[in-house]
Amino acid sequence: KASLLEPKVGKGLTSGNGKPCWTRAKAINMDVDFDDIAPGISSLSEALVLSVALLDGEELGPPQSRDGSALTNGDTPRQPQTAAGECDGGRLSQTPTERSINILLRMQTEISRSGLYAANETLDDVATPSLELLSVEYHLGRAYLQLPTHAPPATDGEGGDRIPGGGGGASASPAGLRRQNVARATECYHSFLRRVEQLGDGVMAEAALGEYHAMLDGEEEGEDGGGGRRGGARMNPAQLRDLKIRRFQRKKAAGRARAHLGSLLDRRARLGLAPDEAMEGHDGESLRRTLAVETLRVHAETALEELHSSSGEMEMLEMALRME
Repeated sequence: KASLLEPKVGKGLTSGNGKPCWTRAKAINMDVDFDDIAPGISSLSEALVLSVALLDGEELGPPQSRDGSALTNGDTPRQPQTAAGECDGGRLSQTPTERSINILLRMQTEISRSGLYAANETLDDVATPSLELLSVEYHLGRAYLQLPTHAPPATDGEGGDRIPGGGGGASASPAGLRRQNVARATECYHSFLRRVEQLGDGVMAEAALGEYHAMLDGEEEGEDGGGGRRGGARMNPAQLRDLKIRRFQRKKAAGRARAHLGSLLDRRARLGLAPDEAMEGHDGESLRRTLAVETLRVHAETALEELHSSSGEMEMLEMALRME
């Protein structure tokens, strides 16, 4: 089966010289300064790798050796240079999840400031190195769901911030804090899915897109009618089981495709192929781009899964809060 990203003459995807349009997408200088929260990190791509590694509990190393790494453009993050006992701006007092959230929130700010993505951009308009940065909100959603349900001590000064807005105060209940974090995660997942949908055909699977639209319709009906379950209309157990099975199958297929593309990338590196040299229908650029799109597809399926789970959890949390 031909790659969804291969040039298609006559379909508006190629330029006059035969090159795909996305090779002409705007390139933006993504060098940034993260020294106050992540010393040694100087680009958005490096920051994303570090934040994902913190969430996954992984040691930093060559990106190709880490399953599911968000990195697809060959950058490797430099290790922080802070010495033991040296003032670190509060980083040592933060959990890995809290550090990841602070990095991801900074990335959001830098991406917005740089104008990296326009509201009407489709897949053809986004340069390959920028595709991985579309996953920032997805990983923020993951991170908020990993936060503990106890209120962290408030620090706002030279000791360094905790999570911006992440604490609910000493009197906040575990259920209240969890509801706050689940609500934030839900917002992040929706933001990610809207952005992926905007990229156009060939990114989200048609079935996944239909499931997401049904979820949004269910939320609107629940708001208008004052009832109904969050995240979608009520389904019987058989319907829910069928929905989960189909989502699992889509996610598994995208995961297999991503693993295959990752192995091709490793093989190209071992063979020392030139960037424009083709192997199995891909040159270096198209391979990295297709891998980035498959990663977005896997993330979209996971985001859908988490939205459904969070919907049920929010109902239980609200019941718990009413009983307090």
